[in-house]
Amino acid sequence: MLNNGRPQGDLKTDSPLDLRLIETSSIAQIPEEDTRYVALSHCWGSPDAAARMLQTTRETLDAFTQSIPWEGLTKTFQHGMLVAKHIGIKYIWIDSLCIVQDDAQDWAEEASRMASIYENAHLTVAVTGATNGDKGLFINTSNEPMPRRGVHEIKLPSLQYPIYVRRSLPYRDETVLGHHNALEGLSERPLLRRGWAFQERLLSPSILHFTQDELILEYDNVTHRSSCECETLSHCVPGFVSGRNLLEKIDISSELWPWRLIVENYAWRLLTSEADRLPALSGIATKVQQQYPSLGSYLAGLWEADLVRASLEDARAGPSQTATDFSSKDIAISTSNMVLGFHWR
Repeated sequence: MLNNGRPQGDLKTDSPLDLRLIETSSIAQIPEEDTRYVALSHCWGSPDAAARMLQTTRETLDAFTQSIPWEGLTKTFQHGMLVAKHIGIKYIWIDSLCIVQDDAQDWAEEASRMASIYENAHLTVAVTGATNGDKGLFINTSNEPMPRRGVHEIKLPSLQYPIYVRRSLPYRDETVLGHHNALEGLSERPLLRRGWAFQERLLSPSILHFTQDELILEYDNVTHRSSCECETLSHCVPGFVSGRNLLEKIDISSELWPWRLIVENYAWRLLTSEADRLPALSGIATKVQQQYPSLGSYLAGLWEADLVRASLEDARAGPSQTATDFSSKDIAISTSNMVLGFHWR
């Protein structure tokens, strides 16, 4: 619904996925049957910031089904709705509003469908440069104009493919996947430090990143940046897009099984609640299981086809490389002292 030209929003369940979606616009040109939606990927922030963020609860669900007050939304939510409206998308999915936060059953059901939610979004809007919802999407840490940087092609006789280069820009070349020390290099990309966002990024077919000083559009292994004339950033900054590619390259016969790389790099990312450690990975697991049913059952970061070997190993760190305590059958992911460790406890 519109309120003085601004999208006021209300919760709908018109999506083919039977999702709750926020209606951002009553634009006449959008057909009623058009249920495309934008998904928002954002940081909740500190407990105080999260408390200020509007959330759907059992108490507010009926009221929000009729109308969500614009003034109660954070800047991030307001800007996300405006972006959806601007590109002609009628609906937006926001976790805190589309999941009933104090209903454990509703939360569990929606969390189990994260793979479908982000995979089927027309666009994921990622608030990559903000630590919470107060600053919105349009963050600029400098008043200086951002010069566009050209990309140059270099061909060498010894290489099969050309090399694409550009001048280095500060905080532009972080990798999706890497050792846990990479946290130090992601201070200007707060969202990329988060566990839920890692999953959201790998699952989304197209993502528009709003950072402190540029826009980055990432889709189908191609990335365009507002600060340079990149046609395919997979040549320019390969690490930035390598993560999602792993979902297409799972090979259980390989000694360097990409699933392990996914889990190792997920393990060091931050979560507000450690109880989310496995749920925030479940969407990726669902996608992998759909593509590779031969992996068998999935259990706490492990696959049936690789269970024995994986459960007896620690990944590159920790006090012991072999798990010897088999007192129970609970498998845990430990991140206190290592990139990833599977152990029996």
